[in-house]
Amino acid sequence: MKEALIIGGTGDIGSAVIDELKKDYNITFTYCNNQEKAKQVEGTCYQFDFSMNIKNRSEERRVGK
Repeated sequence: MKEALIIGGTGDIGSAVIDELKKDYNITFTYCNNQEKAKQVEGTCYQFDFSMNIKNRSEERRVGK
């Protein structure tokens, strides 16, 4: 079976993509805050908060200028 990685699997679009792909793919997805919805979605999930990394990189660029 094929593998699919969905970024943001608990959002509206990510959930719809998972629903479409789950019959033909093993699903792995990420989520940020919605742990309850992540438990309901079929697949392997990982919690990531990408906003922290983006914020830190932006601050580093400002300091360097």
